[in-house]
Amino acid sequence: MRQKMSLTSCRELLERLVPRYRISTWKEKGRILDEFVSGSGYHRKHAVELLNHGIPKRTSKKQMPPRRYLEGR
Repeated sequence: MRQKMSLTSCRELLERLVPRYRISTWKEKGRILDEFVSGSGYHRKHAVELLNHGIPKRTSKKQMPPRRYLEGR
């Protein structure tokens, strides 16, 4: 069984391939997709999503103040 890339390596590869993928023709996109899938181990549909939209930015959740419960109500 083939070992997958580390997450950081996969992200570096993705950063290099995204600009090339966006300006490519249909056939070139297929080759780039094959290259990325073979290297990263991702499913093709997920790889297409990443190549089209890049890595999603993580947003932090808004921290809510703690709830206050009043006794006797």
